Amino acid sequence: MKREPRYLASIGFIHPRVIFLAVLGLAVSFAALAEAGGSAEPLRIKFKYGASAATMHARLSGNEEFDYVFGANAGQTVKLTIESRPKGRYASFYVRGDSFDFSSGQDANYDLTFVAPATGDYLVTVRNHSSGRVKSATFLLTLAIN
Repeated sequence: MKREPRYLASIGFIHPRVIFLAVLGLAVSFAALAEAGGSAEPLRIKFKYGASAATMHARLSGNEEFDYVFGANAGQTVKLTIESRPKGRYASFYVRGDSFDFSSGQDANYDLTFVAPATGDYLVTVRNHSSGRVKSATFLLTLAIN
């Protein structure tokens, strides 16, 4: 007669369905935590060598947001432009930096030009605005610094 090791005999047999449900529960929990507030680091906007502008794009659904960060020196002229596809007012942006805060709103100001008041990083949050017809949209955010 074959004897099982003592530690296996004490825990018994765990059905594969129980293991599957436990793993599924953990995955759903982690996904909910990430969506509820486990925000990721903002994506840094970098220019190609010799370029003074860059365009970022992503697809957002529901009321999702996407964060970018860029650096500017005091006195530089910064221009941000946002465009939605499908065309319309489906995305807006917010810019925050040291002593600087701007919101494009949903209905106006889809471009912004300002002189950076301080040297440092500026955070740009792009927010989707779903409507009854359009639940998700692709945005293009263009940043130019001179």
